[in-house]
Amino acid sequence: MLGGQRDVPRQAVGLAAGLVVLWPIGVPCLFGALLIVSSHGQRHEALGRATRFLHAEYRDGCRLWEVAQALRKLVLTGFLLLLPQEMSTIRLFLALLFSVSFLVLVQTSRPFVDASSQFATVASQTILCFTRVLALLFKSVKSLPAGVDLQRALASRPPSGSRRRSSASTLRCSCSRCCLS
Repeated sequence: MLGGQRDVPRQAVGLAAGLVVLWPIGVPCLFGALLIVSSHGQRHEALGRATRFLHAEYRDGCRLWEVAQALRKLVLTGFLLLLPQEMSTIRLFLALLFSVSFLVLVQTSRPFVDASSQFATVASQTILCFTRVLALLFKSVKSLPAGVDLQRALASRPPSGSRRRSSASTLRCSCSRCCLS
């Protein structure tokens, strides 16, 4: 009897591992297949009504946008976590790169029927991009050597955009022949 009870957890672990692999691939593929089939003519009118929740808020040319949204969520919350913790800076940088790319895609394609949905999506994507930029900034400050005084290091640099002048008045030497007066 004990042998049978030990097989159940192994089977459950195997099933769970299979579903963990199947879900990220299967859901976007299923969404895409349903949307493609439902968009072809009146033969699939009932399927079009049943899948309306997947495409109702998007323009006709952007019916597959829900697939893109699902893939975005999977990349940012799942696939990037496959990188080890030691590569967290690279993970953050890739998340920022992906978020900015998706923000540009949302802005150029304008997939939403409703302008308020478009605005909300752009605003949330922009906030996510800024959050990732701040996370990278905090991570870089945290990785500075222990003896570095950040305020002093930032104060000693000239402001960006201002250059040191190389006029004759700043290039004076001890002799009076080479300096322009």
